[in-house]
Amino acid sequence: MTDDYFSIGDDGELLEMREEPYAAENLLQILLAKYPNLLAGRQISSGEPRRWLLVRREMGVPDTEDGSARWSLDHLFLDQDGVPTLVEAKRSTDPRIRRAVVAQMLDYAANAVLYWPPGKIREEFERRCRDDHTDPATVLRECVHDKSTDQFWQSVESNLQTGRIRLLFVADAIPATLQRIVEFLNEQMRPADVFALEVKQYVAGERRSFRVRIIGKETRRTTSEKSKGTSATKSARKPDPMRLEYWTQFRQRLAAADPNMQVHRGPSDASVDVSFGATGLATTVFAYLAARVSVRQIGVRLRDPGGVADAILHVREQVEAQLGFAVIGAGKLGVPIVETSWKCDPADRVHWPEQHDWLIDKLGKLKAFFESDAGIEILDAARRGEAEVHDSSSTATDR
Repeated sequence: MTDDYFSIGDDGELLEMREEPYAAENLLQILLAKYPNLLAGRQISSGEPRRWLLVRREMGVPDTEDGSARWSLDHLFLDQDGVPTLVEAKRSTDPRIRRAVVAQMLDYAANAVLYWPPGKIREEFERRCRDDHTDPATVLRECVHDKSTDQFWQSVESNLQTGRIRLLFVADAIPATLQRIVEFLNEQMRPADVFALEVKQYVAGERRSFRVRIIGKETRRTTSEKSKGTSATKSARKPDPMRLEYWTQFRQRLAAADPNMQVHRGPSDASVDVSFGATGLATTVFAYLAARVSVRQIGVRLRDPGGVADAILHVREQVEAQLGFAVIGAGKLGVPIVETSWKCDPADRVHWPEQHDWLIDKLGKLKAFFESDAGIEILDAARRGEAEVHDSSSTATDR
């Protein structure tokens, strides 16, 4: 049974809208680029509807480090939280929509997370804006609203590095085979989201209307909802047994190397937090299966960790020379962001000791830096700054 759709024309006459397939795949792609709201941001996150920022069409994806583009993604969008959203559009009459498009999209996602270099997405967005004769800052403000430009792009890099992305298959009709695959992937691919989207077109003369429906949303919380989290949901999740074993062995090896470092549960089973004892610091360590291990951000036990980030950036070259890896800037809530990764396969148990030793070496360098005179000065300066702010607030309240 099909629904009947009607529209009232400019002359007041009732028009019967009939469903019409897209004459060409490119027409659907043009629509998505011109009208991003067709991507059903409210259905993806009803409490905080997604707003969309088009990075560009035909976004190149390499398959090696520093390599040229091997594939072209139909569209790359970002939402207001900086979550990269990879979009592939197909007509329902294209036989690739049933299975081949899934392998295609997984190729894009796996290689984009690994091989898009830092700053690549921002560079492509700004190039697209120049091509369209629009101002990148103005376009960004319309989507982001309450974040600074630097904070937004740091969120993009952080989301990409941690695999917090969204895969979106778009067609005028989603076949049952693709729907089953999407629902399965959406349940398995934490922290990524995988959805299918139907964008049906209805026509009456020159008038067109569209009906959109998201598929896969009901199987699991979305990236925006997951980031808020609830204790009930967290307790209901079943952690990956291999990852649990990976971190158990890492904890034992770290305890033998430095008993003053403590391992704590991370934001997902792909990561743990490591605290540095009396220094008041912790850092998040990631292990992405079939990808890499990395040290990512530094948590500081201060109300406002931004002071530490500012102090580190002020002496960035000195810090990078001592650590041997990059200092990127301040992430969400102002936490300092560092970056060092080793491309390897944490699913390969034989090489776990090597991977754990590599992580322990990097953690040791971080701990040594913040126990050095330069590191102690950075922390003391941040604490003094926080105390001054607190004293000023107390004085203002007393008055």
